[in-house]
Amino acid sequence: MAVRYHVLFECKNGEVVITHKFNGSTEKSSIPMEKISDIEKMCKHFNWSQSGVSQQIGKFLYTILNGENQLESAITKADAHGEPLQLFIQRENSVPDLPFELLYKSGFIVPSKVHVIRHVSDYGCEKKVESQSRPLKVLFMACSPENVSPVLDYEKEEETILEVTKDFPVQIDVEDTGSLQGLKECLAHYYDVVHISGHADIDENGTPIFLMEDETGHKVPVTPLDLWDALKRNPPRLLFLSGCKTGQTPPHEAAVSFAHELVLKLLSLLLMN
Repeated sequence: MAVRYHVLFECKNGEVVITHKFNGSTEKSSIPMEKISDIEKMCKHFNWSQSGVSQQIGKFLYTILNGENQLESAITKADAHGEPLQLFIQRENSVPDLPFELLYKSGFIVPSKVHVIRHVSDYGCEKKVESQSRPLKVLFMACSPENVSPVLDYEKEEETILEVTKDFPVQIDVEDTGSLQGLKECLAHYYDVVHISGHADIDENGTPIFLMEDETGHKVPVTPLDLWDALKRNPPRLLFLSGCKTGQTPPHEAAVSFAHELVLKLLSLLLMN
């Protein structure tokens, strides 16, 4: 049985109120918004190769998540079950999204002891999914436009996926045009998982984009809405985006991240059905 620890961040009266939920109990703590903002600035502007800074940030994040030792207790319980703790983090948009992957105690604890999950919505959380007697269907798509650096070793990524799944009932198809149209054609069929690998960025207008290809192999900036229009015909149960900045919010925060925008589109579709 999975061990779960839920944390909600809310901004109230200049403070960030943190609600910790674990093992049937709920506790609250708070921290000045200025301290959260300081950590956000530190994450954006320092040299990540600088010795010790990532540990410093990780220790701070561990402290605010721990509360009255709730996180410590949750990790201990997960250890007793022989599996990593599922850490669900939910926040208001006004609260910065901090790099909880850096959680640090005596060492970095993600992913060996903790799996971080950004919790967006409770929609369908009680729904039971019935298993089916068939292989898991996976679509792998790599986007590698001309004149975009660095050139991705997507063939190695594909080989790795095939190697680690070879002993499991998984059917993997490959979309090799790297284009939005190619993805649409593949999604005439249903896939449980769609894995898209490539470069992503935020353009000069603050719009999150994913760099796909046209029919000649040149780059095409694809917005979350463009990608959603391709996916909505047959949305998979899991979309894996392997690209930089897909989880990053534009600096002016007029828009949400690429990944968050896709989740919002999916929720809108579910709520209409």
